[in-house]
Amino acid sequence: MFGIIVGLATIAPLALVPAVLGTDDLRFWPLIPVATGTTASLLLIRGQRRRRQSKATRAAADDTTA
Repeated sequence: MFGIIVGLATIAPLALVPAVLGTDDLRFWPLIPVATGTTASLLLIRGQRRRRQSKATRAAADDTTA
């Protein structure tokens, strides 16, 4: 589901901008899979890093004794 949302968010502007500018062809079609893949990868990496940081923070808080 996440991939579909990212794909639609990427494809829609790339498809609509040429139409608004009055051109019929999509000149930058190779950007669609590249942008979609890059966006999805970066978001997944960001989520994994946040999860690791939160686990490390919780583990550090649990190890302290008062």
